[in-house]
Amino acid sequence: MNTILAAIGGAMIGSFLWMTAIGMLLAVVLLLARHAAPEKRHAVITVALAAVPAAFVLALDVSGSAERVVAVPLAVLQALPEGAGFAAGFEETDWARPAAIAWLCGVVLLSLRTFGGWLYLRHLIRRAKPMEWESMSTLAVRFGLATPELRTSSRVDSPFTAGWRHPVVVVPLAMVTGLPAEQFEAIVLHELAHIRRGDYLAEWMLRTLETLFFYHPAVWWMTAMLRRERERSCDDMAIAAGADRGCYAKALLGMEELRVPAMAAGVTGSDLRGRVTRILGHSQTASPWPVVLGVVVLGMAGFAQQQPMTPYDRWVAEDVVYIISVEERQAFAGLRDDAEKTKFIEQFWERRKALKEEHYRRIAYANERFREPAKGLAGWKTERGRTYIMYGPPDEIESHPTENNEQWFYKEIPGVGKQIIFTFGDRRRPRR
Repeated sequence: MNTILAAIGGAMIGSFLWMTAIGMLLAVVLLLARHAAPEKRHAVITVALAAVPAAFVLALDVSGSAERVVAVPLAVLQALPEGAGFAAGFEETDWARPAAIAWLCGVVLLSLRTFGGWLYLRHLIRRAKPMEWESMSTLAVRFGLATPELRTSSRVDSPFTAGWRHPVVVVPLAMVTGLPAEQFEAIVLHELAHIRRGDYLAEWMLRTLETLFFYHPAVWWMTAMLRRERERSCDDMAIAAGADRGCYAKALLGMEELRVPAMAAGVTGSDLRGRVTRILGHSQTASPWPVVLGVVVLGMAGFAQQQPMTPYDRWVAEDVVYIISVEERQAFAGLRDDAEKTKFIEQFWERRKALKEEHYRRIAYANERFREPAKGLAGWKTERGRTYIMYGPPDEIESHPTENNEQWFYKEIPGVGKQIIFTFGDRRRPRR
């Protein structure tokens, strides 16, 4: 279970930026295709949503690698008092598993909410009364459908469809008595379009994505956009099936006036104004600046990460990253002249005359023995490499292949303590 949790947590962290990039790319595409048909925009969003679980799976590592756990951020390590509690903090820190546990709790809660919603939906359908309406079979033929069952309920405020093999259309009782016949027919055409498209199953797929990837705002935005385009696509299908545009627009507005508080969602909603505007043939202009600004910010962040490091930057970020003090790092960051930085490095090693040669030997050894080519990690970046560079070779090593871990024993580490144990890999094995 620890291996699975570590893999899930690592995938959450590793795929977060990719999901953000997918959302931003989709925003740009939708902006450029803002005048395209809803069905085409719906297809584009579907592809983007399909890329979300793909990004997660690609970031998933279930190989059981001992170095799969996310290490402590450098800033956190350097903020600790020198030597005090560092070994325990470094050894026990594992951000992947807590993240996976939080994810699991969120999935369980959202699953319970979805299951409760499904039970309530079934309850509404059972309590709804069957309605005989001669025009239902005629309208169903326009979509090439078998005649679905029509029911009325006073407990809902919007029509909805449910069921896959035997779909049911449930309409509010107030809609039957409060709308003219042609408007009622237009609304039913919209619901039949949902059945024709198979949106009942598609909605469950969206709920599954929202449950599994609830931690990423881009997923919620994409599913909201997909539902919006889905409703607009059904509007177009209803009009193509014979609904008059003006009559249909009045029907939507009439449904909004008849709404009463209820949990069910249906043909009306937050996009009512946009849908009515589309149906009547008026264009909508959306401001591109939020999307453009987001793309610029994301691009700048990516550009900053790709900037090549100078030899001085590499020295402080790689060569001495584990041994430079917070004060020294701050002082080095304040230097602007290369000559001053060169002088600083000379003085740095002057204070550590006996350490320089051994330090670079440890780095070379770590890069040779502890690298992870599969993850693109040099040896000095791994947990073993970091430990070896900071504390040198251990006095004793115990390897436990069956339990997927390895323990390094140090009799004494100056400034840290005696009998120090570092565990790499699966950390469930009790210490001795």
